[in-house]
Amino acid sequence: MPRAATTPPYGVVSARWVREKGRFRLDVGLPPNTTAQVRVPTAGRTQVTGDGAVFQGIRGDRAT
Repeated sequence: MPRAATTPPYGVVSARWVREKGRFRLDVGLPPNTTAQVRVPTAGRTQVTGDGAVFQGIRGDRAT
């Protein structure tokens, strides 16, 4: 599973992702009391669902 992480002043920000069986899974870790805007590829889909995620909309080829 590919992953990335960085440590800004407020704590660790991390992401891990995997693509298998036609599905894309993204796990994001954030420091406490922070927010983030996450954009994921849509592969041309007009609807994207997330397990525990709420998407505000799709712009171009990314769901936000």
